[in-house]
Amino acid sequence: MDINIGGIHIADTFTKYGLDAEKNFLIAPRCPNCDEVGYLLLETFEDAVDLAGSLLSEQECCHCAICLVPINNYPSMVIKTTECGETIIFAVYDQNADKPITNLFCDLDAEANFHMLGILVEQEPGEWEVVEI
Repeated sequence: MDINIGGIHIADTFTKYGLDAEKNFLIAPRCPNCDEVGYLLLETFEDAVDLAGSLLSEQECCHCAICLVPINNYPSMVIKTTECGETIIFAVYDQNADKPITNLFCDLDAEANFHMLGILVEQEPGEWEVVEI
């Protein structure tokens, strides 16, 4: 199946954002009958942030993140980290319109060197796609 995100082939999405595709840990939902990739239906951007936080909570890794690429909101990264033995999940938003989205994710990963990463992209309002390799 050939999927594109804004003219970029989905396999190139990690590269587009300057991220290492080998760190990907998300798997897209699939139809059990036809194996077609499905969308995550989320009403609000905050629902996407909450979902990313839940997905990170389920991971044993204590140094991972999910990048969110919404249609009509600030790109963001939801991060899970452990400090002083306490797990903390928080979101980082880029509200600087002059800075390309490609720099946000790449810069944060370069600084933090996350062990695992995922990307969720809003294709249509309320329809989010999990980027797989």
